[in-house]
Amino acid sequence: MRPVSVRTIVGIVLMGHYLSAFTVLGLPLFLPLFLSSLITAVPAWMYGVFYIIPTLLTAVFTPWWGRMADRYGYRLSLQRAYGGLAIGFFLAGVSQSIGLFLLALFIQGICGGAMGASNAYLGSFLDRAQLRVALNWTQFSARLAMVTAPWVIGLVMDYKPGLYIYSLLSLFPLSAFFLSFLLPITDKKPESNASITGKNGLMPLDAESMPPIKLPLLLGLQAVYSFSMVVTFPYFVLYAHKLGLKSNGVIGFFYGFPHLVYLMGMPALKKYRPPNALFNGLFLFAVSVLFQGYSPTIGSLVLFRLLMGVGIILTYCGLHDVLSHWAKAANSGAIFGQFDSAGKFSGAFAGLAAGFLVQNGNVFSPFYVAAVASFAAAFFILPYMKAVEGSA
Repeated sequence: MRPVSVRTIVGIVLMGHYLSAFTVLGLPLFLPLFLSSLITAVPAWMYGVFYIIPTLLTAVFTPWWGRMADRYGYRLSLQRAYGGLAIGFFLAGVSQSIGLFLLALFIQGICGGAMGASNAYLGSFLDRAQLRVALNWTQFSARLAMVTAPWVIGLVMDYKPGLYIYSLLSLFPLSAFFLSFLLPITDKKPESNASITGKNGLMPLDAESMPPIKLPLLLGLQAVYSFSMVVTFPYFVLYAHKLGLKSNGVIGFFYGFPHLVYLMGMPALKKYRPPNALFNGLFLFAVSVLFQGYSPTIGSLVLFRLLMGVGIILTYCGLHDVLSHWAKAANSGAIFGQFDSAGKFSGAFAGLAAGFLVQNGNVFSPFYVAAVASFAAAFFILPYMKAVEGSA
């Protein structure tokens, strides 16, 4: 069989990740509308709880899936994620009761983690410099989904709302599942490594190979940043209604606008590594969400969502720089599993927090909390920036 080029392999992985992310990231925005078609008088807290169920389950299972990928193969882990998502979304689309819809969410969560599986696959054969760039591109595919999916799904909802959209979009991860068979099977970790890994699936590191930030701190930063972003997601439709926006298509555009900024700016990172990206990104993100909560108008929303997008670019650039160190110093499946899990756990907590904040405050409250968390993370990481910059 003719060898597949690295560029082609990366392209297939990114396409598969985009197809799965389109459904995972696009549909939850309209969860309040989907739930209202199953039950009447939906309490506000239920949106947040149902929003976080798949996220929480993915957080629980992703580290385990990562260790299984290290042991049994990275392509198989990708196929597990795509196949499970296809089944989960199809069941959600044919649900006629809240019980079956809940079961579908459980399947989506247990079999989720496509980003961690994609990154682990890439980490199994790319060197650190290539991987740092590739991680930005997997994030690019996720942001592309966040830009296109809410807008497209919003337009479909304007035309003909209904749960059938879940079943229709289950074809996306199903397509990714079949596309993954074009990928070569990468080598699993050598058995010699398995004998010296710790209980968390990581190999012991010497001082020379130690990344500039310890793993617990990296996971903590991922958790805080994910919380800051996700806490603003579940009630964005209601937030937009408060500002006077009515069209689901327009709301979907504003929801995805920061990620459009990411798509426009991220390709520059292939040739340019912005200095102090992690601190600057967290700080700009904090400023943007603070003003989205403090003085929101439809006009100012464009500016603040633009600033939010710049913050996302810089923050992910900084996080991926450190993450690429860890992925090449230890088992990539275990590392990406824990990194993805940290983000998912904090995202699940953010969903609950958003419900509490809106229930006891208003639709602007999640933005204030996101600003506080991001400012805290930015100033906490500041003393470490010299070590991060020196490790480039």
